[in-house]
Amino acid sequence: MIFNITQSPCRPSGTAAVDLTVSIQGALLIINGESFDFAFMEKGSTLPRAAVDSPHFCSDVVCDDSGAINLTLLVPVGPAPSETEAFPTMLSKQTEGTVIDIHLPAIELPTSPAAPSTSK
Repeated sequence: MIFNITQSPCRPSGTAAVDLTVSIQGALLIINGESFDFAFMEKGSTLPRAAVDSPHFCSDVVCDDSGAINLTLLVPVGPAPSETEAFPTMLSKQTEGTVIDIHLPAIELPTSPAAPSTSK
């Protein structure tokens, strides 16, 4: 099966590390180890966004007239994304293997200087 994946960059909230790994195995789209099976989709069919239980999807899933699965995924970017990260290309005609592999480190907040001692 062929997947066309549009990437929609997003800045995750919080300071924790963020990982996103997306791979394809046949009709399975595997996101961070969770499998989504699209083998049931027929040419011209649409699966509404609300029917997919995952925060990574941000569009309907559409099986076009050629049988390709088209969808949009939220893709995390760091606090200062490069132009390539901010404006990613569509991953078209993806058939097998890992297609997205992003690992953002935890954000370290600056520590405030120690307050002066008030003991006498």
